[in-house]
Amino acid sequence: MRKRQRDIGDAPRPLRLSELSTLAISRAVERGAAIALVVGSMEQHGPHLPLGTDLLIPVALAELLSQNLDLVMAPPIPYGCRSMPQVGAGEFFPGTLSIDGGVLGRFIESVISQLVATGFRKILLLSWHWENMRVIWESGMRAFEAYEGEGLKLVVQDNPGRLITPDTIAAVFGADFAGWELEHASIAETSLMQWLYPELVQSELIMDDMPREVVPYDVIPAVRARAPRSGVFGPATRASATSGELLARDLSEGLSEMVQRELGVGLRHETMPRNFDGIGAPSAGQSGHVGGNATTRRVKR
Repeated sequence: MRKRQRDIGDAPRPLRLSELSTLAISRAVERGAAIALVVGSMEQHGPHLPLGTDLLIPVALAELLSQNLDLVMAPPIPYGCRSMPQVGAGEFFPGTLSIDGGVLGRFIESVISQLVATGFRKILLLSWHWENMRVIWESGMRAFEAYEGEGLKLVVQDNPGRLITPDTIAAVFGADFAGWELEHASIAETSLMQWLYPELVQSELIMDDMPREVVPYDVIPAVRARAPRSGVFGPATRASATSGELLARDLSEGLSEMVQRELGVGLRHETMPRNFDGIGAPSAGQSGHVGGNATTRRVKR
């Protein structure tokens, strides 16, 4: 399989909860590590991108964080809220799997309660799927209210596009940036996938498309004739791995700064034993040193 652009370098393995022992988790809690919960979606992203695009991108970003910071990754939630007709149109295409917002909210709250019961008090909620936005915020608020007084703090990043700098927006989109809510399966997502997961992008199927009609409101039932025929909401042929690298750099740097500032999470090589392998037991010869560019570090599996 072709190597992913993020699989370059010698950074340590991400701290995935599913791969850690109970001893390793106890140690993580004792030293005040944070934990990230990614909420994704299974939604159409045109003919050239996988249905899991809104899951794969934030998982890759969380992996980059976990390679650098004392941050454990909880198993991600793969499903998201219903795809809205004017920002995703997923319900018109096969393979889109959505769940009720109330169900998703209760599921997120339940996972948070288990993380708190385990001992975690610093939690990052991360999503790329536009329609998850309000549900994740509400779930975080309800969890905080349930555990108020126990030192719980959550950081919610449900609109990561806010982390992209104006210079990067100008470099990637030029003067044609239409807003993040309309960047579906278009330049940004295609570029990020070309950089992070090139083997999952069907380059020969990348195309430009647009909604056939845009109205300043939503209608139930949704009108299929208004959605783009291909599911692509813009000029995806202008995407490139180079643009993906720029976007990934801003996202990873912005998330890292946010987590360190708001959750007080330290760098892995400063907080973890230098001979700790990240799985649950010390291993000889492993320094834990983090080096290289944040967007080009090997994600060890």
